[in-house]
Amino acid sequence: MKIKLGDTKYFNEVKKTHKLQIGTFYFFNKFIVAEINEGENVNWGNCQQIINLALDYYPVNSKVNYISNRVHDYSVSPVDWLKFFKKINGIENYYVVCCSKSSFLNFQFEKLFFVNNMFQTISLQAAITTCLEQEKNQFTNT
Repeated sequence: MKIKLGDTKYFNEVKKTHKLQIGTFYFFNKFIVAEINEGENVNWGNCQQIINLALDYYPVNSKVNYISNRVHDYSVSPVDWLKFFKKINGIENYYVVCCSKSSFLNFQFEKLFFVNNMFQTISLQAAITTCLEQEKNQFTNT
């Protein structure tokens, strides 16, 4: 079942929201939840905007988790996707919330390019809970 972040208990924990033409990006302490709009084409131009927002928000050399909450269908430019993954070396884990066959197929495609940890889940709550646990463990282990 497709659930938007705004319909969850975690919405109140969002630190900063960026509504862009391509979609909405929710910044938490150590992770980002992305909800790309229906019918959009993810390409290098709009990816750069997202990367710049993250670089401005998070400290230099910080590791951030990225959750792609696939509540809508959209397309990805394959050539640009490779550029995106080369540029986002600050992403520690990449979670994809897949609720449809097309989003699962996109996940399989993206796995070919992303060298860090990439996980598929059918629940936004599971992805967020994992990110929050990692954040909690990071603070208790330092």
